[in-house]
Amino acid sequence: MIHSKTIAKALDAGGATLATLATLVTLVTLALILATPVQAGGRSHKPWGNGQAKGPGAKTSHPVLGNPTAPVKIVVYGDMQCPFTRRLMTKTLPRLVKAYPKKVQVLWRDNPLVFHKGALPAARVGREVFKQRGSKAFFAFQKLVFKNIRYINAANLVAWARQVGANSAKVTAVLAGTAPTSWIQQDQQSGKSRGVRGTPSSFVNGQNVSGSAPYKKFKAIVDSL
Repeated sequence: MIHSKTIAKALDAGGATLATLATLVTLVTLALILATPVQAGGRSHKPWGNGQAKGPGAKTSHPVLGNPTAPVKIVVYGDMQCPFTRRLMTKTLPRLVKAYPKKVQVLWRDNPLVFHKGALPAARVGREVFKQRGSKAFFAFQKLVFKNIRYINAANLVAWARQVGANSAKVTAVLAGTAPTSWIQQDQQSGKSRGVRGTPSSFVNGQNVSGSAPYKKFKAIVDSL
């Protein structure tokens, strides 16, 4: 930054001309502009890193239950209308995450089965909830779906999403679509490449655990890692 002492020194030297003075004034003005943060509406603008969206769900690509930096990652391919997935996601794995808060995380991947008519709409809404509100809201929404698994319909899905803080208009717009979205197709293709045929299917640091296995089985695997 150009200080006033610099200008005074130049003038005292006797070599300052009007052109020199004008140049110095210009430099001072430029320095002040560069030092002032750009503001709009009273708040400085800060760039969002890595081109990510601003929603809470932008920090991870999929909903994560537990510590997203935990070393043991359990990837679950599940269906929100599947009673076996419900047991795994409402009882077994939450208990495991609670027992190992620094060691275990659960990452959800969508695998809605074609014969579960409410599974695809639930997956679509769940992803929108995650996009808007992040993992915590997603699992709160999922819990409501599992609790009311016999009553999955468009109106209830919107109501449950709104209950966890999602924007109803955006959720309704998502439900207007019928085809699987790209992320569901990617999740299903990912599962297919790993031999997933039904739900739930889990991978504990790559080790497959099929079906709604008991807590003891998951615990034994986690303890061995």
